Amino acid sequence: MAAPRRVVWLIALLCALGASVARGDVIGYDRVLASVTLSFDDSGSTDRAVLVDNLDGGADLYLYRSIEDAKPDVAAAPAFVKKAAAWSAKAWGARPSLDTNLKGSLLLKSQNEAVGRNRWRQTLTLVYRNHEFLVAGVTTTPTTRSIPRLAAIATLIS
Repeated sequence: MAAPRRVVWLIALLCALGASVARGDVIGYDRVLASVTLSFDDSGSTDRAVLVDNLDGGADLYLYRSIEDAKPDVAAAPAFVKKAAAWSAKAWGARPSLDTNLKGSLLLKSQNEAVGRNRWRQTLTLVYRNHEFLVAGVTTTPTTRSIPRLAAIATLIS
């Protein structure tokens, strides 16, 4: 294969994978953990949030504004990128997710419901105000794992 054909093929592949060539980030669809479409403001524009496994125990958050204006043959550049925005692991109950609330804010959810006795859930509420992305709220819910057998033994002893 000639060198120019390789370059064209590589560029086509990067665009197909949704890469942000300007930032040098290559995001394969197999690494996408969650994606949600929403409107950050009252203009009615369509925005998208994408959560991507960073292969290092975390997830990176990519926020795209006005995706309806994007050209289908050109990779869209994210308006905002936050590396390691959420904790992530391969086990069930340890994967981050995205959601929206009734007010249209973005909810970035992290959790550890799979490993250990000190389990937790965390939700970051993200908004777009004055042309900036802001964390408008943090909700952390610690949970402890009860062990029914030990609880039964403790009841018998007392």
